[in-house]
Formats: sequence, structure tokens, C-alpha cells
Amino acid sequence: MRLDESKVPEKIREVLKQQGINHLRTIQSMAIQEGLFEGANLLVCSPSASGKTLVGELAILKWVLEGGKAVYVAPLKALAREKFSILARKYRGLNLRTRISTGDFHYTPDILEDADILVTTTERFDSLLRLNPNWLYDVRVIVVDEIHVMGDGVRGGRLESVLIRIRERLRVQLIGLSATIANARELADWLGCRLIESDIRPVPLKNYVLVERDKLEAIRKLVSKTVQSNGQALIFVAHRRDAESLARKLVDSVACFLTEEEKVALESFAENKNYSKRLTELMRDGVGFHHAGLNHDSRELVEDAFRRGLLKVVCCTTTLSAGIDAPARLVILRDFYVYNRVEMVTDEFEVELMNANQFHQILGRAGRPNYDSVGYSVVLCDSDADHFMVRKKYFDFKNGELRPKYDDVVSSIGYPPNLEEQILLRTFECEEATGEDILKFFERTFWWRSEKSKNPHLSLEALVQITSLNIPDAVVNHCEAKEFKAAGRIRSEDLRVQVLPQKVEATIKKPVVNICSFNEEGNFQCTCSYYAREEKKLCRHLIKLAQFVDRSYPAYRGLISRCLNADNFLKKLVDEGLIVETTNGTFKPTSFGRLIMRLYLKPMTGIMIRSRVHDDIDDELQFLELVLSAVELEYGRPQPQVMGVAILDYIKGKSVREASSLHAVSQGDLESVISGLNWMVHCVTEVASTEGAETVKKIGKSLEERIKIRREGKELEIWNWGND
Repeated sequence: MRLDESKVPEKIREVLKQQGINHLRTIQSMAIQEGLFEGANLLVCSPSASGKTLVGELAILKWVLEGGKAVYVAPLKALAREKFSILARKYRGLNLRTRISTGDFHYTPDILEDADILVTTTERFDSLLRLNPNWLYDVRVIVVDEIHVMGDGVRGGRLESVLIRIRERLRVQLIGLSATIANARELADWLGCRLIESDIRPVPLKNYVLVERDKLEAIRKLVSKTVQSNGQALIFVAHRRDAESLARKLVDSVACFLTEEEKVALESFAENKNYSKRLTELMRDGVGFHHAGLNHDSRELVEDAFRRGLLKVVCCTTTLSAGIDAPARLVILRDFYVYNRVEMVTDEFEVELMNANQFHQILGRAGRPNYDSVGYSVVLCDSDADHFMVRKKYFDFKNGELRPKYDDVVSSIGYPPNLEEQILLRTFECEEATGEDILKFFERTFWWRSEKSKNPHLSLEALVQITSLNIPDAVVNHCEAKEFKAAGRIRSEDLRVQVLPQKVEATIKKPVVNICSFNEEGNFQCTCSYYAREEKKLCRHLIKLAQFVDRSYPAYRGLISRCLNADNFLKKLVDEGLIVETTNGTFKPTSFGRLIMRLYLKPMTGIMIRSRVHDDIDDELQFLELVLSAVELEYGRPQPQVMGVAILDYIKGKSVREASSLHAVSQGDLESVISGLNWMVHCVTEVASTEGAETVKKIGKSLEERIKIRREGKELEIWNWGND
């Protein structure tokens, strides 16, 4: 649609024309037709580079030009920084004050109060909702980018909570921006948004899944062909070391195609000592690598050089897939298995297939608008079995082409650490809450909506587990609807129950013999194939046994109850001293519980810190080791033992480069820890103060002052870079 024929307000139309925008893309026209400028809440789901980001910007412009405030929420600091830079540059001529805030969750800088546009992260905005500054009620539009991150197991629970509380407390227009997902309609209905959905890409994408016994040779051929025809390639691998190793092996396939001008430009980067030497040496030949171990400047260098067309090939991990604007003609996915740490143990991993939404977000990087007429994605498989599996899991075959198949966004707010945090947060924000108040919050969750649709027999009390459940409710909470129905078809005469001192056991004869039991240790098990697949859920045989014991053996109800009520989250918070139950049956956060919420810690992290501040901590290194343990528990990111020493050297005056080199830790990892260091040091210091751990408090106060001095220059740069 031509801009002049659209319903875009005149002033905004002029702004767009100044940026060379004279036509609207399909997704933008659809959003306007659905009420973008009338304040309608919208969920926009479309592929990368389809134009959905401008939908959010148009909503922001509408409200700030009318005198309101706007908030742009990004899932990652890197995305927030990129968006802040874009907004500040694009709309500088409108004299708008654009600010960014991504850290230090425990306080609110005054400078945010005068912001017209605030760019922030999910966690930082969550902390602002808790701190509740008055200016928050002047916000008129909130744009949530990458809203599908709500399905992330670690961070999604907080985003879901934020979305609920936005609708509870603020009268705002909500614009959600999402990559394509399978259950977009369900998510839009839950959000109260009109769904704007399109699979139209500005550059068509052709997908290929190939079996290659020699993946390196296949990559070399694909890269050479692409670069020779003036294209660029992104190659995604599983590990940092693989990204660097593969980049070195591709030099000979790329360097011969560089122009003299490109060689001169790439050579100049080697003079800057802020960049990784390993990286700049490779970049001379038009090849780079990108992963979280690189420092921030080096990652930005790779992204900028790739966007400018100087780098022809970048080998990367998934850090480059999460929304950073860096499209290529060719995307190769070499590794589609991901490696997750088991219970935060540093040397144990579990291997699983990549989520389909992340898989297609990576492939969707293929196709450069204004440069390519078509983009190509290639998934490399080792075997015919993997080839079959990839095509079946990730694609539909339609009209001779592979079409993406997406996963549902699945709520993670029911994960126990998230549940504990949200129960405590509800008492904190209500100041005093009844059990009903807590349940009402969870009734608004996407989690409850999804679970209820799967199991109509499920009760909210059974799902949330803030009280000990009776056996019928506990059974429903632990089973699928089909197994519950199947249990009803098992005849009592086919059930032989044996009651023993420490367990109850049943043999069920038909249709085949199965043996199931509950025991005093709180465990249950069955020999059936369903239980073998779904060992955390009750099969039909265990359901029948639990129901039979509830009716016929009252003395053993406690045993069944202990097996099925292992997690009473409210009781746990009361027992740990974060919540207190009043005489009239309501629940209030204790002073410690309020502190944990203000500090923006998860309950389990606060409990761990409280238990450790009374240890023999009498120097700065021991204090920093406690800080790193808290970071590990909060985010599931184990750190090498030498990280504490590296941080201490940084605080004493060494640069990040010097400290990381001296102690053999990656600059990117050290920077990541340092970025949240002041916050976590403050958290430990505050907990130590409330616990009367004076030595720990004194060390923490000293470290806070020294960290403040180290970062003061950067702090001013971050807060004050805007449009004044």
C-alpha cells in the first residue's frame, strides 16, 4: 500500500517519508486496518524482516507525539541496545527523549522519569513494576518484542507475569511482536489482542535438508558458490570452539573473492586492541565468528562488518539468531541439537533437539532485503535417520517445497522456582493476600488456560498447589485426562491390593498384568509402558490404586498424599520465613520476603544467600564467590572457579581484556558477570545487613563503592545518551 493512501496520521507520514518510506508492507497495512492508530491491542506474528518492528514504532510515535510515554521491551540486553540506538537515531529530529535501562534492578534513576521512550529488558521492566514509580502511569503504549520468549524455560515465567500485571494495573495499548508460532490465535486471545498474522517474507526463502557425510566439504562448496556470486553466509554451530575452528577452515574458500577495497577496510580493524586478536586476524580474509565468549565490542564489530558486506561468512552460535539484524543470502544450520547443563553441574549435559521456533528463526535469517531476490537455508544431516527426523519434525512438504512447521509457545510459569516467585510477588504487590487472591492471579495465566484445555477435570487449586490437596484433586493434578478416563474402566475385581508397612502395591490383571505402588519415601511407580514414557505422571493403574486406597484404607491416605503433595509452595515460603500467615488466614510478606522482591531475586536465591552470609566470609574473594553462586542459582549459569579472581582484578583496576587473559576466562563471560555485578553485590550486602552479618556487610559496602568508581563513566554514558 502507498503511504499516501493509508490511514497513517499526517505528522507520522512526514516522518516516514523523511526516512525514505513511501510504501507500507502487508503486515503494516493489516495492523493499521485492525486499529493500530485507534489504540487496539495487537499481536503481530510474521517472519524475520517482514516489517513488524515498524508496527511497534508507529504505535510509539502516535502516543509520544500526543504527549504520552512509550516503553519498548526487548528480551535481551543486546537487542535493547540495538533498538535504543535505532530509535534515538531515527527520531532525533522530533526532539524526543529516548532512554535505556537494562540493569540495577533495585533502584529507579530519576532520569527515566522524563523519558518519552524507554527501551528496556523484560527483567528490568518487571523490576520497575515492583518498584512502582509514579511516572509508570503516564505510559500509554508498551511494545513487547520477541513475545514468544514467554515459552523460554528460564526467563519466560517473568514475561508472562509482566503481561498479566500490565493489563491489571496500566491503561495502555499493548503491541506484541512475535516470530511465527503454532498457537498464535490462542496466545492472542489470552492477551486480549487482535491477531495480525502473515507468512509473507520480503525475500522468498527456499529450504533444503541434505545428508552430507563430510559436512566441512559441503560447507566449503556452498560458501564458495555464495561468495563468488556476491552473497554472504551465516553458519550456525552448537559450540563456541566450533564457531572459531570452522571459521579458520573456511579462509581459503573466501579470501580469494575479496576486493582490494574490502581487504584494506578489514585490515584496519586489527589496529584496535579492544577487538579479539583471534577474530581480527581471521577477518582479514573475510571470515568471522560470533559467540557469547567474545567481548561486546568484538561482537558489534562482526555484526557491523557483516551488515556492511565486508565480512562474507560468519560462523556463529545461537547468540546471533536472537533478533540481531544480520541477514544473509545463505544460512547453514550444521548442528540442530542443543546441549543443556543438567542441574547446573558444569560437566554434565543433556542433548535435545532444537525447538522448532528457534530452528526457523535461525533459518529465517536467509534473504537480504534490497540485495537478494531469494534466500537459501540448508540444514546438514549426518545420516538418513536424521534427515527423515528433521523433515518430519520441522517441515511440511507442500507443492514441492519444504514449509516451516512451528511449535506452540508453552507457559513456563508453572516451573517450581517461577511458581514460588509469583506467589511471593502476589503477596508483595497486594501487601496482604488471601489464598483466593493468589489463585486469581494464576487464573489469569496462560499456563492455567492451556492446562485447563488439556484436562477439563483439573482444578486451579490442584495446579498451583498452594495448599495440600485431598487425594481426588491431587490425582487429577498428576495425570492426563485420557488416563483418568481409562482408570474408570478398570474393574475392582481385576485389582489385587497388598498393604505393607511402608508401601501399598497393586497387581492389575487385565488387559495385561501390571504392578504399581506408592511408598513412604514419596515415590510411585508402575511397570506399564505409559509410566515408562511419562514417569512424572500417574498412569491409569496408579490412579485406580490411589482412588481405591482413598476409599478402602483411610489409614494409608497420608502415604498417598505425601507422594502426590510433595510441593506445597505457599507452605514452603512460610516455612522459609518469606511469608507469614496472619491470624485471620491471610498471607503477608515478611520483611525478608519484601526485601527479596525489591532486590529482584528469586526466593531460592535469597534463601541461599541468607544461609551463606553467616559462613566464614572474611575477604573480598570469598564474598565474590558467594555472589557468583547467587548468579548461578538465579540464571543457571555456572562460572569457572577463577572467575572470582578475575572480577577482583577488574575491580582493582585491570581492564576486562587484562583480567580475562590473566585468568583464562573469556572476555564475553567476564563482561556478562560484570554487567550485573553491582546489583548482585548490593543484594548480598543488603541480605547480610538484615541478618546482622556485619563483616559481610562491610566487605559488600566497600566493593559497591569501588565498582561504582570503575563503571561511573560508562554509567553516565548509558543513562544520558538520548535526544535532549
